[in-house]
Amino acid sequence: MNRKVVTIILSITLLIIGGIILVERLNPSGFSNGIVAKGEDSIKTSLGDEFLIKYETRNFPDYETTVTIMDAPLKKYLCSYLKEYDYEKPKYLIHIDSPTLRCYEIEHSLIYKVNFGQFKGVSVGSIENEKIEDNTDLIVISKELVGKKEWRWVKACAKFLLKSGDDDIRKIIGRYALDQFTQEELDLNKTSIYKKADMQIFAKKVVE
Repeated sequence: MNRKVVTIILSITLLIIGGIILVERLNPSGFSNGIVAKGEDSIKTSLGDEFLIKYETRNFPDYETTVTIMDAPLKKYLCSYLKEYDYEKPKYLIHIDSPTLRCYEIEHSLIYKVNFGQFKGVSVGSIENEKIEDNTDLIVISKELVGKKEWRWVKACAKFLLKSGDDDIRKIIGRYALDQFTQEELDLNKTSIYKKADMQIFAKKVVE
């Protein structure tokens, strides 16, 4: 075997070894599925509802945790989200509590039910992409949230409600596009991450 062939074989061998070392450094679990943590948790709310939280942390190809929210009594899937770090038990907020409506926010996910039905779930950021015909309950919840006059909910629910043909949101967005805000809206949103200018720009884009 001449020197040239030996050199080529050695080069290929070194490349293979280098590739293996790189993969092992990027994925300390070797060639496994990359799961470094997995478990279940639960949330019991002050209103008596209980949700099952399942989580799974992986370190390959990215370090992230998938969190799934389920209706605990029914073992029914509601919503899921990704975190770019280890699992932390999510906190919940009660946004609506009436005899016929209930709505929680758990880590930017809405968990809601209408007229004593079963709980449903949706990511706040994806409300505008939901189909109207499949989500009549979400129409009711979205109208209730927009009724709080908080710009966060107007921004999250406006496009969805416009698709449903809601006249109230059409009038609100029309006003915002013309820079017409009530004093109550301005006062309520003094600490909002969205400013008046942001809402006007948003409204103009929606009505275009």
